[in-house]
Parts: sequence; structure tokens; C-alpha cells
Amino acid sequence: MFEGGSVSVGIEVKIVERKSIAIQGWYQPSTHAVRLARSTDQNSGNFIWEFGATRLINPYTTKFLNPSDARKESVNVDALVMASANALHLPDLDSESFRVMKDHVNGLSSLVKEIDRPTIMLGIGIQAKFSDIKDTKHIALHEHQAHLMNEIAKRNTLEKSVSVRGEFTETACINAGVHNCLSMGWCPSLSISRERNLGQLLGSKWSAVESKLAHDNSTLKIGIGLPALHDDNTYEAPYDKNLLLKHAGDKVDAIMGATKKDFIDFEQNRLNRLKEYKRLLESVGLEMDPLLLDIIN
Repeated sequence: MFEGGSVSVGIEVKIVERKSIAIQGWYQPSTHAVRLARSTDQNSGNFIWEFGATRLINPYTTKFLNPSDARKESVNVDALVMASANALHLPDLDSESFRVMKDHVNGLSSLVKEIDRPTIMLGIGIQAKFSDIKDTKHIALHEHQAHLMNEIAKRNTLEKSVSVRGEFTETACINAGVHNCLSMGWCPSLSISRERNLGQLLGSKWSAVESKLAHDNSTLKIGIGLPALHDDNTYEAPYDKNLLLKHAGDKVDAIMGATKKDFIDFEQNRLNRLKEYKRLLESVGLEMDPLLLDIIN
């Protein structure tokens, strides 16, 4: 159908500006070189983390660049997105792992200052063992870790520009004088699913398993990977049942009793966290993936 010399096809067209971003922790499209690099890294959990964080961002309105490419003088980026899982190590200051991670964190701070664009960080958390932590209420980031958070804060107008994994990490930030961290209690990998009601789906599948176990004399076995807990805070440590019982106390039943999970609350929490991630992305001029927006809306 022609109207005034133009073709009308009944399709709504929206013209948007495409943003270029530097992304630390980018899950890159599969190529031979990328697959080879992944095959030499034994920590597949990091890839899942990066995949979830990358898929938060609208791929149609965003051009992704490695930080090394963004550092080139001829390349101008609109924002810096950092996806980091557990760069905040709190072990013995004289340990080799602490020195390695300190260099890593200092490198991230240098990257933030060099790119010098609106910046957010997604999902960072503390990694520690039970033996490293004596008083969770007064735990604090080390100076170089706090410096990274403050450099990010300088480049974002949001009061909260860093999403951290839980209240334990948020407390460590606050005690170090850092106030731009928001406890999300939510790994970016949980945004991978595009299911419109993931809680309902998980609930129905769990009910089906329960039914099978109850009525079918099934030999089905279920394995549940447990986190290490201390008081009300979750952080990573080598799993030890005795330590879990000692530090988690009566919370163990709540963890092990998976049948008590509230999938309705899970889904509401999922929606709330997706909205927070949307807010973080918008603070640096980025759009969330449209399939995730459909879930929120």
C-alpha cells in the first residue's frame, strides 16, 4: 500500500543510537581462538558468570570491545562495564594468592582511570575461608580494593554503581568507607534464562520430581551443591560439612530442605534484581536485552 509516495507496511520502527562499550569479563562470540583460550581454563564457572553478565546487555544497540582495544587512542567508547566474580580476596596478606589478586585489582583500577568513562561493576564479591574471618560485622575491604570501588563511584552519577553478591561484601565496603555498593544477593548467571516465569517453571519441575520419588519407587538421586555459610552471610570456601554445621547452625535445615523453597518468592526476587540491573545499565546509557525487558514488563 502506497501513501504519499512511501510504502506503509504497518511495522513500528525505532531508530536508536548504538553505544560502544569496553567490557571487562566479556563472554566473546565463539571463534577458534576463543574456544582454545577457554579450553585451557579449568574454571568453567567464570564463563557462566561472564555469559550471564554479557547477556544482560542489548546486543542490537551495543558494540562490545575488549579493554585492550578500547585503550587504543583511535577508539572512543561510551561506557565501561566490569563483570567480576570474586576479585576481593581477604586471606593472609603474605599469601601468594593475595598478592596475585592485589595486582589484578590494581590493574582494574588502572583500567577504570584509563578508560575514564561512565562505569559500572556487576556482581563482585568477597572470597574467603572460615579461618580468614573472625568478625563479620567489622570486616572491611583492603585499601586497594576500596580504591577500585571509589574510582568507579567517581564515574557514575548513581549512588549505587557496583552490584555485590551479598550483605557480607556490602558490609565490608561500608566499613572501608565505600558507599556505592548494593547487595544484590544474585549472580548475573541467573539472568541467562529468558523464561517469562522461571519460578513457576522450576516449581513445576520440582513438584514432578517429588511426585516421582513418592509414587514410583524411583531410584532417582538428587545432588545439591551447598555454599559455605557464616552467620547470615554467604561466601566461598572449601566445603566441609562440620564447618557448615558449626557456622550455619539451624540454617542448615533451610538449605538442605530444598522442598521448602518458595518459587513464588524466587520469581519476585528475580524480577526485582532484573530491575536493579536495568537501572545500573541505564546509568551508563545502555539498554537491557529486550527479552529480559519483556520479563520485567
